[in-house]
Amino acid sequence: MSATYRFTARPPQVVARFGTQVNEASKAVLAEAIGDFATRQHFPRFLVTRFPEPHERLSDELLVCTNWPRQLYEHYVRTGDFTKSGFVTHGTASVLPIAGPDILLPHHAGDELRRVVRSRSLEREKMGFRVGLTGCDTNAQRYALILSRADRGPTCDLVPIAFGFLEIVHLFASARGMTSPNKLSNREKECLAWAAAGKSSIETGLILKLSPHTVNGHVKSAVRKLDVVNRMQAIAKACRLRII
Repeated sequence: MSATYRFTARPPQVVARFGTQVNEASKAVLAEAIGDFATRQHFPRFLVTRFPEPHERLSDELLVCTNWPRQLYEHYVRTGDFTKSGFVTHGTASVLPIAGPDILLPHHAGDELRRVVRSRSLEREKMGFRVGLTGCDTNAQRYALILSRADRGPTCDLVPIAFGFLEIVHLFASARGMTSPNKLSNREKECLAWAAAGKSSIETGLILKLSPHTVNGHVKSAVRKLDVVNRMQAIAKACRLRII
């Protein structure tokens, strides 16, 4: 399955491309979370991908999502230069963030890559200054984030960026567990929604004209489908995934 392009004149924070590992249930959640995150940090361009192994190159299979210009993304897919970049070389040896205008360049970058990365068109795309960092989900899967804007700007505080990225990584890991936004039945969603509003099973049963036993059954089913251990975790995850 190929990724989908949606390049239009919309604001650059909008996700332009999702990788093949992102299911339909995850796309809206990720697009909203990453768009808000990038806007808060004043970085209009971003790329989130699984951190590549030495033998891998940037691809739709590794990609989570990006709004990079097509020219730049397709260059790295075609050449494998992302794996040889200063960012990946640094990230292989360190968990610390890295920042600067040339972190996407290999130490021995060819003329073509230097033209692509430093081109005036990319400066106009607000990609002159870049921040790169990595983070792991609860299964120890490592992901990479590249944020870009026109220049360093007055401030570049990496601490909130790092914490924000970890939230996105965990959100993506949670969303991957849902094969469809409709995985929960309507009754399961209703019972969770009323539980989130503070209603007991008896009160929810009166509202939905169900027995408390049936309400509890729907909640237990939602707990199992969401792969959590109790009602409160099911409510939290359903809210995080925008299911309720």
